[in-house]
Amino acid sequence: RRGRLRARMASPVATAAVARGTSAVCATERVHGVCGRGRRGGRVVSLPCWRPAQGTPQGLRPACPSVGRVTGRRGLRVRNSVSEAPGVASTRNSPLQGRKSWVWNGMTVKYQAFGEDNGPDAPPVLLVHGFGASSDHFRQNGPVLAAEGYRCYSIDLLGYGFSDKPAPSDSATLFKGVVPANVTFPTPNRLYGFETWSQQMTDFINEVVWDERYGQADENGVVLVSNSIGGMVALQTAVSFPSTVKAMYLFNVSLRKLHINNQQPLIRPLVRNFQTFLREGGAGQLFFSSLAKARPVKNVLKEAYHDPDTVTDELVDLFLQPGLEPGAVDVFLDFISYSSGPMVEELLAVNTTPVTLGWGAKDPWEKVEWGRALTRFDCVTGIDVIEGAGHCPQDEDPRRANEAVLRFLQEHAPLA
Repeated sequence: RRGRLRARMASPVATAAVARGTSAVCATERVHGVCGRGRRGGRVVSLPCWRPAQGTPQGLRPACPSVGRVTGRRGLRVRNSVSEAPGVASTRNSPLQGRKSWVWNGMTVKYQAFGEDNGPDAPPVLLVHGFGASSDHFRQNGPVLAAEGYRCYSIDLLGYGFSDKPAPSDSATLFKGVVPANVTFPTPNRLYGFETWSQQMTDFINEVVWDERYGQADENGVVLVSNSIGGMVALQTAVSFPSTVKAMYLFNVSLRKLHINNQQPLIRPLVRNFQTFLREGGAGQLFFSSLAKARPVKNVLKEAYHDPDTVTDELVDLFLQPGLEPGAVDVFLDFISYSSGPMVEELLAVNTTPVTLGWGAKDPWEKVEWGRALTRFDCVTGIDVIEGAGHCPQDEDPRRANEAVLRFLQEHAPLA
């Protein structure tokens, strides 16, 4: 029984956001629904409150106005600075090639930008990776969108890629002087959860995507394109800070099958105890070290990608190298214990920003029929089913995925 439980934890969790490649034949299916489009006025607060708002599922929106007053673009944040890493010859030998730096509340966040020279009228697109991945997971998408005329950004979420990886227990220290003393952080996942990442996204949009060269975020929305857990981050951002998001395209959004609401009541204590055992004991370090090697990473990617030929050594390196950064193990162990917070259905139920789903038909973790079921929500305008692709179609079959995204952009963010 312990072995089966460990396997259930390791597969969707230790692997849940991996992978990409390039597939072959693909058909597109579109299921149309009704979408409540419309720009909503929303206010941006400086930092999220980790307590649930009354009457809403935990994490759907900032709960208390005491977290930060409405202060326009800057809020209570430390104003960021942006710098660029020096360019080098090979992405594989130097993973920081092309990455820029943005300082968020004293922490360095890495990102990539494409098409910044397309001008202030170029609609902005922000790419959001999943668990264990980085901005490199969109390396076959961002340049293509930029070549079509869009201004495109791909971000390393806090704790992932080559962004800083502060210890999960450092939340109160990191935000000291910014978060009021009466705001409490639940444990675990006080730092690495959708509320933190949605605030990171919103501040990035306000300070980098819409800087003095391009205009004000309050006047224009950004299109979010995401994969896996990144879809939850995108939805949380749209629900918590609606004025910053114009539309969303979600590839194989995570359905969080290990969420506590999806666990049988009898097994919940076992899962919780196992998560605590991994997070707080030495076993978690051993578990992570057994995964953070080329062969296990390749095996996980081959599970996520339907076409094994797309799992190259370069792809393995793109996942492995950030996992060897200081602090990566603590981020990993903290997030695999994240069985609470919002579910995708809860976010879609209150979201009013247009959503289109893209789904790899051969995803072994998030079944395509589960994706089709999400079209029942009013905000979901349709689903593009990409045949022959797995969990990460934007990388496994970038040609078909880019075509689908460009069709979506032509509808929701057309070029001038």
